Amino acid sequence: MSPEDPPHVLTIAEAARRLRVGRNTAYEAARRGELPVVRIGRRLLVPRRALERLLSGDRGDGDGQHHADVRLIPADDLRRKP
Repeated sequence: MSPEDPPHVLTIAEAARRLRVGRNTAYEAARRGELPVVRIGRRLLVPRRALERLLSGDRGDGDGQHHADVRLIPADDLRRKP
């Protein structure tokens, strides 16, 4: 990955800026399962490609292409302390 390449994951704040919503709104969307996130430790990260698919309306099914699995974290899992 060169310095010009976009990152593979975004923070919630970075995803919120791309979505033009507030940070708290993005956290709430993640909690509701509307925003795909990956938990690493206590951090929530948004896979860039999953966000791009979400914005394009593509759910990744039936197009014959292979997409990385993005696990949506249920609201109860977001409230749990690691």
